[in-house]
Amino acid sequence: MKMTWKLKLSTNHKNTNECCLLLIQTKSNKVLRSWFGPMAQNLMAKARLKHPTTISDQTAQINIDKHSAQYFLIEASFYHQQCLQQYQVINDIYKLGINKTEEVIELLLYLRMTSLHPSHEDLQVFAGCQPRHNLCLEQALDTLLDNRLIQKIEFLEFQFYDKNPYPHGHIFDLKTQTIKDHNSIEQLSKHQQMLTHQT
Repeated sequence: MKMTWKLKLSTNHKNTNECCLLLIQTKSNKVLRSWFGPMAQNLMAKARLKHPTTISDQTAQINIDKHSAQYFLIEASFYHQQCLQQYQVINDIYKLGINKTEEVIELLLYLRMTSLHPSHEDLQVFAGCQPRHNLCLEQALDTLLDNRLIQKIEFLEFQFYDKNPYPHGHIFDLKTQTIKDHNSIEQLSKHQQMLTHQT
C-alpha cells in the first residue's frame, strides 16, 4: 500500500520542551493537523504500537497510508474526548458558567495535562499548533485567570502559567529560564532562586 501520509514528532518543538505531532501529506508536505504537548506525545505512543517507526534524537516519523491516516484522526478525536473528561475540563468550565469556546477548552486541557509551567511564549507556540491558527490566546488566558482556574507567575520580564490556581512556592532556574514547583526538602543550587507566593 502506498504511504501517502506521515506522522512526524518533534520532541522539543521550538525550544518549548514540549512535543509537537504533525500529520503531513507526504507529496505536498502539507500539514493537515497538529497536536502539542502531552497530547502529541501520547498520540504518537499509540501510533507506534501499530506502525514501525524511524527514530532519531529529535524526531520520530511514521509513514502511513490514507486509510491509516483517517483511522488515526478518529482515534485522536476519541482520545481528546477522553482527556477532556479525565481532566474535568468541560465539567469545571460548565460549573463556573464560562462560555465554552474552543480556545478556553483547549488551553485549559493543555495546562492540566502538562507537567511544565509554560511561559507566555510557549503558549503562543501552543496556540500556533491548534487547528484554528487564529486562536485568541490572550482572551482565553484572561478567562481562565479571571475564573481562578489557573494562575500567572511573573518574575523579572517573564510570565509563566500554572494549572494549580492556589498560591504556592516556585523555583526559577537562571540557566534554563524556567520555573517549577518548590518542595520543602529540595536544596537550591547556585543558579536557582526561590519565588515568593503570589496571590
